[in-house]
Amino acid sequence: MDVISPTVILEQAAEVMTRACQALSLDAAGLVPGLELALAAGLAALAAAGLCLALRAGKKPVADAARPEQIPAQLKRAKTLVELLPADAAERTAAARCLVTRAGRGSLECRFAGRGGPAGLDQGGEVLCLFPAMVVEGKRINSFRATLVAKEASGSGRGRATLAGPRDFGLRSQRRQTRKRVKDQRFVRLRLWVSDKDRPDAPYPDAAPHVAVNLSDSGTRPRAAGRILNISKGGLGLALGRESLPKGLSPGSEVVLNLSMFNVRETMFRPYWYSAAVKSLVPAGPDAVRLGLCFTTSGSVSPLDGGRIIWD
Repeated sequence: MDVISPTVILEQAAEVMTRACQALSLDAAGLVPGLELALAAGLAALAAAGLCLALRAGKKPVADAARPEQIPAQLKRAKTLVELLPADAAERTAAARCLVTRAGRGSLECRFAGRGGPAGLDQGGEVLCLFPAMVVEGKRINSFRATLVAKEASGSGRGRATLAGPRDFGLRSQRRQTRKRVKDQRFVRLRLWVSDKDRPDAPYPDAAPHVAVNLSDSGTRPRAAGRILNISKGGLGLALGRESLPKGLSPGSEVVLNLSMFNVRETMFRPYWYSAAVKSLVPAGPDAVRLGLCFTTSGSVSPLDGGRIIWD
């Protein structure tokens, strides 16, 4: 379990207090003389209480206090999807995604997820490995550098790679797009198929989806229910009940999804087609899981080709 550090708690508490002060100051301006002073005193007391709680929370023992050198083995056990990109890349666009299959002393082996394979990575070059942050020795770590010793393609086009010398463990920013939290589920709908977008017999858009969210008024009965948590240009977050998780879905799985969002001006839902990869799949309680989906390409329905999806 990822435990939030005291520093992060204090930063969040400070941000909340700042916003509260600004909001109350605006609401109180020009009302009753001395009211702002009273509110300021009350907020000071509230801030002190919040600080106390934050410090108390910060004294909880830190989970997963392994050494940094043990991170590759943890990634293997958790089947966590790792993003690889050239260490000197100017942009945070992943060149490949992989799953760690072996973690030894000073080296690790990976199996690439998706048909992109190791394109964009040079053998013998330095790569940056990014993964969901974990707490190690009281610090949050989500990256390390390594050398791409060898890479090979397979018949499926996925391929494997060997990395040497995981080093320079640290915390790097991975956010490339701003996430928009979905506050009202009525204005967004989702259909998802666990499938490769290039399958010649792909039945979408007419087939019943493996996951259907907010589609109770659709023509097909949803096989799964859940919530769309957030959306960005690069992907979306999705919460599902464990019993609704499609069989075979795991980090690295390829999916096709139809995301429909309500357009206020047109007073109708506009559909958007994407292929995506499952970037993360983590527990979100005793009976739920949280999925992170990363868009790989977009598409549109061809009216001249029997409704087939044309991918960009």
